[in-house]
Amino acid sequence: TFLVLFSFSVNFPGIILNPLNSLLTGIRAIGQKNYNQRIHFDKNDEFAEVANAFNDMAVRLNDWENSNLSKIMSDKQRIETIIEQMHDAIIGINEKQKILFINTAAKNILNLGADKIDGHSVVDITKSNDLFRSIIDEDKAGKPFKIVIDGKDSYFQLEAREISVPNLSANTAQPLNIAKTKAGKVYILKNITEFKERDEAKTNFIATISHELKT
Repeated sequence: TFLVLFSFSVNFPGIILNPLNSLLTGIRAIGQKNYNQRIHFDKNDEFAEVANAFNDMAVRLNDWENSNLSKIMSDKQRIETIIEQMHDAIIGINEKQKILFINTAAKNILNLGADKIDGHSVVDITKSNDLFRSIIDEDKAGKPFKIVIDGKDSYFQLEAREISVPNLSANTAQPLNIAKTKAGKVYILKNITEFKERDEAKTNFIATISHELKT
């Protein structure tokens, strides 16, 4: 009996505790989104079945993560393409005051060149660009203003829209959190030159007709 108990006490950690520690390590890795984690046991026992089930779960989670990431990247590229092809100037700034996106139309209007400035700080750009600073400060919001582009007067109207997204921060005390948090702002410069020219043409036409009628 003594030999049996002694043998059991010596082999117990290797038989029970080591597989449990390996399983605990794998679960913690999965909790940190390390879906490449795998567990392998030499013996074909109950722990081996648990390890196979764990590995199957990790494979499925890894496939889901890759497919979900691929879908997100595809949607991101689609949105960037749409923004780039729009005629209006569009600037997106996140809550940390860094540029999320800016299309070519905005770069041409603000004379920022063709360099990639996504991710740059707004403060760094406003130091050398007064027009960009006035747009960010919304000094020109809601009223038409003139910008000379390639020697021609062009008129624009600024719209600033604040973007809010669902609050996805982990909160164990409140599992269902439907509150929204600020994610930045989007600035849109609408080109109203055509409408401004039509308005001026209408004003000139009415003035000419009035003058002719008086004559």
